[in-house]
Amino acid sequence: MIEYNTIIDNPRIAIYLVGSSSNTVRYNLIYHTHSSGSEEGGTFGNMGIVISCENSVYYDSHDNAIYGNLIAGTSVALQISGDPRSPNFAVRDSVIYNNTFVEAIRETDQWGTQAALVELRYSDCIGANVYFRNNLLWQTSYSLISDPGYGMVYGYNLFNRAPS
Repeated sequence: MIEYNTIIDNPRIAIYLVGSSSNTVRYNLIYHTHSSGSEEGGTFGNMGIVISCENSVYYDSHDNAIYGNLIAGTSVALQISGDPRSPNFAVRDSVIYNNTFVEAIRETDQWGTQAALVELRYSDCIGANVYFRNNLLWQTSYSLISDPGYGMVYGYNLFNRAPS
């Protein structure tokens, strides 16, 4: 359980769940983790919460609950990602709800991908039963959610504008 933390000015990923299961991430405040252009982050790191399965781990990330968090001023507030080199593993059976995601401040990452407040990377590795519900998303520029059609079940989220 990761709860009741305040994470400020972190140059990398604040909370990183990779190939892990049955975690609860709740009631954390993560903000101002952006450091412009440094090798330690800047164009890639500085993320709020990442839930992932990666080639080096060979485990699904599953049965995780992420709720009640406030994430603001990061390069990406939430990233859900798989790894195309290990297509048999996925992020699955997890819930993300009642979070507030505010203002991602990265223009592009190291691969030139445009920023999004919530980023789904390698979306084909996002498995079944990943629910994204009752979240508040505020983003004045860039995308709210990258690839919103892939692998996620959405409902009852509040956006400051239409997702793009």
